[in-house]
Amino acid sequence: MNLARFLIHETKRGKLKEGGSLKTPMVMKTSFHEDLEDFFVSDSKGNLIHRENAEGGVPSVFFPLHVEDEDSYQALMADRIFVRACEEGWGNVVMLSEFTDGDFGDFITYFEEYDLVMSQVFCGPAGFETLRKSGRLIHPSRTAPLDEELSLDQIQALRDGYIEVGALHHRPVFFNLHLDPYVIFSAPPQAVGLVTRIVDFASVVVHNPERGIIIARLDDSIMTPEDTDENHDEEE
Repeated sequence: MNLARFLIHETKRGKLKEGGSLKTPMVMKTSFHEDLEDFFVSDSKGNLIHRENAEGGVPSVFFPLHVEDEDSYQALMADRIFVRACEEGWGNVVMLSEFTDGDFGDFITYFEEYDLVMSQVFCGPAGFETLRKSGRLIHPSRTAPLDEELSLDQIQALRDGYIEVGALHHRPVFFNLHLDPYVIFSAPPQAVGLVTRIVDFASVVVHNPERGIIIARLDDSIMTPEDTDENHDEEE
């Protein structure tokens, strides 16, 4: 359920055809402030497509997305936004081999430049260990630092018991098994985007990818062909 923490989550009732069967939802348009320029929106296959703001609203398409698949979709989002941010030089992506006080201070400053605050962190197994090794990750009970390396089962036990798996300078840290090699540092959901769900379909809009998200990549491998932008012509 990390996607519902990452973005504003709205649930709407499915429309019914005559006879009671569900009618597949199609496209939703949402209007945003004119100062917002870059958007990522879902298409009918769940791909994230780059769009610019539009006076009549920014369209996003509903696609099949079961609730249990939301974590893997958040990982897809991180990959897509990271690649685009590298291409555009947005300044909200970074390569990390370790996490330091300097990094934390830089991230705080980045959000503050846009009148935002760092609100929460999302990580996978490697990201959790990187944060833990920094000495800055606190047990979710807020009683002690996480000094010892944890197995995957132990990390998931923390998540099951506390929802979050730790706190980074009082910001909750959430665990997403699929998220490596990324760690996401995020502004509050209302400053990032929204996901609208109708039964097993969802529409996703990220309306502030440059300002509301910092994505750290934990290895320096070059993006694979699957990671690169295969939909450039479709996007523009």
